[in-house]
Amino acid sequence: MERGDVVGTAHLSRPLPYTGRLLPSRPTVDDVREALPDLAAIVVNIISYVAERYDRSPEPGWIDTKFHIVTGEDFAPDDVRGPGTVYGWIQGRALEALVGHADWIARHPWADPDGTLLPRLQRMIRELFARLEAVRSQNHGRLFFFLDPDGKPFTFTPDGKRVPHELRPDGPFTFSDLFGARGLLAAARYLGDPAAVHKARTYCLAVEDAIWTGNFRSDQQKLPPYEEPATEKRPSAGRSHAPYTIQLATPALMALHWKDPAYIVRGLRLMQHVIEKHTNIDGREPALHRFDFWEFVDEDGRPSVEEGRLLSDPGHSLEFVGLGLKLTRAARAIGVSADRLESIEMPMHGLLSRCFENGFVPETGGIYKTVDLFSGQPVDETMPWWSLPETMRASAACWAIGTADEPRRALDIFAACHNSFLANYVRPDRHLFAVQTRHGRTGEVIDVIPATADADPGYHTGLSLIDVLDIFEEATGPLEPLLKTR
Repeated sequence: MERGDVVGTAHLSRPLPYTGRLLPSRPTVDDVREALPDLAAIVVNIISYVAERYDRSPEPGWIDTKFHIVTGEDFAPDDVRGPGTVYGWIQGRALEALVGHADWIARHPWADPDGTLLPRLQRMIRELFARLEAVRSQNHGRLFFFLDPDGKPFTFTPDGKRVPHELRPDGPFTFSDLFGARGLLAAARYLGDPAAVHKARTYCLAVEDAIWTGNFRSDQQKLPPYEEPATEKRPSAGRSHAPYTIQLATPALMALHWKDPAYIVRGLRLMQHVIEKHTNIDGREPALHRFDFWEFVDEDGRPSVEEGRLLSDPGHSLEFVGLGLKLTRAARAIGVSADRLESIEMPMHGLLSRCFENGFVPETGGIYKTVDLFSGQPVDETMPWWSLPETMRASAACWAIGTADEPRRALDIFAACHNSFLANYVRPDRHLFAVQTRHGRTGEVIDVIPATADADPGYHTGLSLIDVLDIFEEATGPLEPLLKTR
């Protein structure tokens, strides 16, 4: 298939057309607007296939994206990537994504012309919400990275043997709790259940309190087989910006639901922590470039240097920009004065530009997983898919609030990520899912799993692109007229 061919997918009775057309390297706003229908097609086709797989999943009640995007084949039941292993991260993310897609489709009925997709998503929201709540109840109010289909936590030994894992009510909160809490809140709000909303809000605030008090850990687990001992020492999640960054979408959701600026204040505190502890915006690190962004701090709150290297994950840095500006967009939506937001938004353009420069590989079209800020060289040369749509969200948000030459730079970054994503990752023959990982030097697709083996259930890709669509629609007008020209 050549670029520019219009394709659809059989699982949609009237699929949105997808052309795969690329943007000029220096696009105008009109150029970007013309590209938006393809992004809408990605959003709708992916979530439609997630719904199709849900209807025929071997493990009812769980979101099932357990297929190989390159080959299209389902993973075997006894494979760590198969239906016998449920990832807590994916289920929590999926619940949030289902709500986000259902909200967006309800606002854009042309995306569901037969009126069949939205009711399916609503049923999935109800059932996954109930499933996660039941699993959390049986595990002392917590969720975990690895679950069996019955919701029992476990870990793997290096050779692949399963070992039961007990969750304690007084144990640390984890990323599974963070993703799960927000998904449950989004679903409870969508379902209009006040008691469930209150319960999920309590869970969300407990996660946030744990982040601040140090009672938060990463529960990400290695996928067998692996050589390192399972007890190897890893940096504490409290020393990474990750929990602060990922939590940002929670106060944004709360503020929109309760129309209460107090939640914005909570979110701004998270943003300020990341800016003060992880970014070089004040020249305090003279060996670094302005706006460099490091992943970890040491026990004294200084940049964590290990073996002479200061690690940065450019995708995570760019995700911070996107989620931070998602929070300030929510603040504006509930009437918070722009004057209160200007200082926190001021470094976002610099962070977008510098972190993009640190990680983007123009020759192969992707963003390195990890770089050393001292040498500027890659440490992990893999390029996961998710950083591209996250950067598209960040650049769209920066474009919307930019002044002088900032919008121009934001659109250029948007075009680079858009073109890399569509040309190198998105698979029209796989329902517009993106391959998970490519190599930075060769550009080849490689079988490296970024965090979780499941294909993205509309979280990094769908929710990021929905924000992109909303930002440009708000500024340039409705999308529907563009569809009539295709």
